[in-house]
Amino acid sequence: MGRTERRRKSRRHSQSPAAEGYQAIVELLVTEAAPPLDMAGCSARLLDAASIALDEAGL
Repeated sequence: MGRTERRRKSRRHSQSPAAEGYQAIVELLVTEAAPPLDMAGCSARLLDAASIALDEAGL
């Protein structure tokens, strides 16, 4: 089976009830059970906390 044929087959099965159920489970896991973390400022907050701790320690 060539790549083009595999793509056609995967598209054909992507709308099956099993695929739709799987997509619903994945969506639930991503949005409810383990949502993505907002880490945009994570390293900045860590550096600020370290700087404050060092200042308080007199270093």
